[in-house]
Amino acid sequence: MLALAGIILALPVQGFSLGRRDAEKAPRTQAAPDQPGSDAALYESAVSGQFVEISGRVRLVGSEPFPNLVLTDSEEHTWYIDPADRKTLSRYEQQTVTIRGVVELTEMVLANGRSLGSRRTLSGITLVKVW
Repeated sequence: MLALAGIILALPVQGFSLGRRDAEKAPRTQAAPDQPGSDAALYESAVSGQFVEISGRVRLVGSEPFPNLVLTDSEEHTWYIDPADRKTLSRYEQQTVTIRGVVELTEMVLANGRSLGSRRTLSGITLVKVW
């Protein structure tokens, strides 16, 4: 058993991705053409009412009765899709797409009053490209 652990620890971790083999192929998140910004900066600096263009994988998270459609960008940031726009993207689940939409920030607070930060929800979505 210890020999197996030694072998595992000796393996190079470069390229190890926990099953996310296609993560490096996904297009990068980008600001809309009229708004400068990098991938991480866009997520952190997003404000309510801001128009953005984002590329990422469409996924369904959560379980009944609270399933949510999300877009996960190349930096592993989660952008929630407004339930009203779910129909636009639901057929592209597990595919990589580029969309445009308006950011809405919602503060998330735990039962003990501690803040978890803001949830970024995209509404008014337009599908730009399917990869």
